[in-house]
Amino acid sequence: MNDSEFHRLADTLWLAIEERLDDWDGDSDIDCEINGGVLTLSFGERQ
Repeated sequence: MNDSEFHRLADTLWLAIEERLDDWDGDSDIDCEINGGVLTLSFGERQ
């Protein structure tokens, strides 16, 4: 695997994770941001 293949696969994985979190319908509000290969999760308050 070369660098471009790795980055393509990593980007695909990040997108899949982000989509799953956006579709989350659990007790918590989860916001995510991916910047420079770093995933940041923010959890809203429970109601």
